[in-house]
Amino acid sequence: MSVQNVSERDMEFINQLKIGLDTQEYESYLQSHKRIASIVKIFEDRQLLYIRRNEVLSQDDRTLGYWAAKGLDPQEASEKISNSKVLILGMGGTGSVIFQHVLAAGIKNITIVDDDCVEQSNLNRQFIYKNSDIGKTKVNAAQCYATTYFGASTHVRGLQKSITNKEDLDRIIEQEGKFDLAAICIDRPTGVISSICEQALISQGIPCIFGGVGIRKGFFGPVRTELSNTSREIYEHQRGISYSFGPTNTIVAAFMAQEILEYLAGVPQSKATFNLNFERYSLVKKNNEGQE
Repeated sequence: MSVQNVSERDMEFINQLKIGLDTQEYESYLQSHKRIASIVKIFEDRQLLYIRRNEVLSQDDRTLGYWAAKGLDPQEASEKISNSKVLILGMGGTGSVIFQHVLAAGIKNITIVDDDCVEQSNLNRQFIYKNSDIGKTKVNAAQCYATTYFGASTHVRGLQKSITNKEDLDRIIEQEGKFDLAAICIDRPTGVISSICEQALISQGIPCIFGGVGIRKGFFGPVRTELSNTSREIYEHQRGISYSFGPTNTIVAAFMAQEILEYLAGVPQSKATFNLNFERYSLVKKNNEGQE
């Protein structure tokens, strides 16, 4: 069954389906427009349509509508997020922003690892910290942020530790238990530590994601469940930089957070690394065969 010569009204309805129609509006369309009903039948036959109920998607929870628009059962996706246990290695420019996003999306069980204290120079891009936090450990300041903004029901475990080798991370995993996903947001020793963390996590069956931020370029993803030559090449070409900028750190961290949350919710993953050019405002998808 197919529909040809799609009209402007047809396209209007299809575009509304993308963002979601409430039950009454949906039924009204089907009763008054046979052609639209035939389009809906195609979507339903191919299992591309999720019919939401008014009582499910409250205006108080905007995230539910996002999962519905992605084709997921929003309540099921929300429960997966809420029940996930996440590890964030490093609470700097990317780790602290990822922390903000996963908390806001409903993840309540997070372990954060960092051995640094908050400094004045951090405040241009690490927005969970404030002037009064200077001198405090980052993990303690981050725990206070989580409690202040998201309540006591959020469980944030803070570990003030450095990770320099696989054994350091193995001990953390042994101590804290299995994680559903880990974000690798530490970059020293440069070009080595990210690969070490990836190997340790994947050997324990923990999916992980890594991203990097330079002055002109950045990259992120994918969520990895196995080692690949592509990731090793990325780590080998890493270079440390002395300067960091809030917007570029936030861009990469937000993309990483989206990958993390969609993976945990059950959205199919692209398995590709994305390269960003901050000067050209470009985003290029790169898979094992090259760029697309």
